[in-house]
Amino acid sequence: MNETLKIRLMTLLLKLLGALCVVVVLIYAVKHFGTQYAQEQIDVRLNESGLSAFVHYEDIHFNPLTLTPSLEQVTLGEKSAPWLRLARVSFNHYPLFQPDLDIDFWIAESPTTELSRDSVRIMRTLGLETLLGKGHFSSTKKADQLASYLSLDIKDLGRIVWDSQIQLTKPNESINTMRTDLLASLALGQPEAMLILYGEHVAFEDVRIRYQENGMIEHLLPASEMSNYSDNDLSYLIQAASETLGLASIGSSEAQQIGETLLAFIKQPEHLTLTMKPNQAIDLKDITLLLGDKDLYQQANMQLSLD
Repeated sequence: MNETLKIRLMTLLLKLLGALCVVVVLIYAVKHFGTQYAQEQIDVRLNESGLSAFVHYEDIHFNPLTLTPSLEQVTLGEKSAPWLRLARVSFNHYPLFQPDLDIDFWIAESPTTELSRDSVRIMRTLGLETLLGKGHFSSTKKADQLASYLSLDIKDLGRIVWDSQIQLTKPNESINTMRTDLLASLALGQPEAMLILYGEHVAFEDVRIRYQENGMIEHLLPASEMSNYSDNDLSYLIQAASETLGLASIGSSEAQQIGETLLAFIKQPEHLTLTMKPNQAIDLKDITLLLGDKDLYQQANMQLSLD
């Protein structure tokens, strides 16, 4: 190899090393300043919305390649006894605070001793002593339509998927404000506040909820207890629960259909789907009134089925 070729190769190698150093510095700078900017924006939003007392995080990780932040060790609710602890919340697109939202989240392993009384009550109803899971949430706004998707996997219970189309009767209503109010109402243990704030502003056009069983039935109705009930007993208990929830009155054709479907699901638990497709969009206020009349299942054109 002659001297000229050696010099060219060394020059090329030095240029490549120089370019690599520049890239590394740029990535580090983007990560550093991106983390600072994301933290500033998040803290500002939390303070402006009044959520700083209910949403806490320990650290922020910023991906310099996708320009998206992740919150680490997040607690929702009172810091000493939150209603939910999340190991990470990752935003899948940037800018961070636009109407459209797309996040992945991981529920930190949480024993009942570390959560709020409301969370513990729900967990024990479901037969859980420890909460662990992961999920995905996305929401897209177009004109006066809001499409939302939630997938939630809970260890020892199963997977639930919520898919909905919502009509906003006040299209200019801030989606960020609505989400903030929802989070605040949950953190305070007062979800009914959303009815007061948005009872006539949010109307459901199409809702589909799908559940994949992975342990909940055994927790709620152990095989040892199931043997104590006949099919008629279980069907009646299911119908009574439907009436208590406000879906349908005991003895009605709707309550019977609910009872038959859930009884079949209990015997062979796999997939269960609930759909709601009212003839016209039904708002939160009307839903509440129909629940009081024990008539939501029929009037909202709901259907429970096995897949």
